[in-house]
Amino acid sequence: MRKVLMSLSAATFAVLLGADLAIIIYTGNLFPFARIENTSMTPTICEGDTIVVMRNIDPMSLRVDNENSGDIIVYRDAAGEKRCHRIFERSEDENGQLYYVVIGDAQNTPSERDRLRALAAADPAQRIYPNQIEGKVVWILDTRLVIAFLIALLCSFGGTLLGIAWLWYES
Repeated sequence: MRKVLMSLSAATFAVLLGADLAIIIYTGNLFPFARIENTSMTPTICEGDTIVVMRNIDPMSLRVDNENSGDIIVYRDAAGEKRCHRIFERSEDENGQLYYVVIGDAQNTPSERDRLRALAAADPAQRIYPNQIEGKVVWILDTRLVIAFLIALLCSFGGTLLGIAWLWYES
């Protein structure tokens, strides 16, 4: 039984290490994480969740859709504040420059999309240009699940010989 538990602990560690390396390789950055501090993207991303952001993206590769399937991006608004919203429209301004219109999932209704579309058409400050985009959300980590997983990992470590020795040494 002990060998099975030690094998499971080693397998869990290997999976975690592989996932970390995959994230680093896929995004091209070391831990490009951001913590969400508001509820504008609820229920997709809740307050306190952590997101993994892929940087250096091609703006034309971003998915645009009127429903809840457009890409979620992290960008800086006209005031320089970092925001996270879903793209629902791609358009061009008077000079032919590409821009996006974004919305939070908590407010994603047809009337709100129409209001934001009209606002972006009239007010350039409401437009999101490619140079404002910091990246695309590729992974959402529910903080509660991460904490539960870390507790489970700690408990499984406590059952190993090394874990027991560490707990005995610390007490």
